[in-house]
Amino acid sequence: MKKIILLTSTLFAINGYAQNYAAGIVLGAPTGLSGKMKINDINFFSLGLSGNYSYLNYNWKSKEGIGVDNTTVYYGPGIVTKKSFGARGTLGLEYDIPKSQFHGFGEASVDLYFSDDFDTSAVAAIGARYTF
Repeated sequence: MKKIILLTSTLFAINGYAQNYAAGIVLGAPTGLSGKMKINDINFFSLGLSGNYSYLNYNWKSKEGIGVDNTTVYYGPGIVTKKSFGARGTLGLEYDIPKSQFHGFGEASVDLYFSDDFDTSAVAAIGARYTF
């Protein structure tokens, strides 16, 4: 987990001066802090941190919308730590609040943990972030 935090902190620090990042809260799995770093118009990193559950995702925004203004579908793979290290796949929906630097999101993920025996779990979360 320390490596994930160090890697994410480094990524946010490198790109921080470009004002392409957001921070906020997330409720669900995990309940804690949330971060986002925009890479380009299509890709971004997302991060969730809590005391016992953390993840880092690499996401793609879907070119196909859902027909709702200011709403984006995203998906991507990631890494997760809970009791052990694992991989995850995420599907989410993000809503940019008009004339605001806030956005809300909801996502569902399937986590696969690599330990003595494989363990899977399906998790969901909602949250909000402020874009700097």
